[in-house]
Amino acid sequence: MIETIVETLSTVGMFIAIWCVVLFLLSLIGVWSALAGNYRLHEPFNGKWHLCSGYFGWVGYGNCLKLGADPKGLYIGMLWPFRLAHPPMRIPWRDVTAQEKGFRWFKTVTFRFTQHPSVPLRISARVARKLTNDSGGQLSIAVGA
Repeated sequence: MIETIVETLSTVGMFIAIWCVVLFLLSLIGVWSALAGNYRLHEPFNGKWHLCSGYFGWVGYGNCLKLGADPKGLYIGMLWPFRLAHPPMRIPWRDVTAQEKGFRWFKTVTFRFTQHPSVPLRISARVARKLTNDSGGQLSIAVGA
């Protein structure tokens, strides 16, 4: 009985430890931590969040990104279980450029940021249009090939 409890606790502990290591590595590889160094959110965002998938650099975040927009800027966060090493950010519109690419049903928008131009955030054009509406006219998306 005691051995079973100890085994279960060790398995859970190992899972939590691996989860934490993976989240820290993803933050570094996807350069979330670099962006958060310049754009960390210090006040609550009271606007509308859009849950979506996206890519930061080479790291894909499947249905765990929370994006929001208002006249101040672009807000980027993560769902609770993935938040470790991924602090929420607010990027002012003056530091954001957006470019739409793709064709017909497979359009994406790539955001680039002045402080880290080599760090793209790529999301669906559908979500980007919602952010444009929420931004109060601050976000404009350039159409490319």
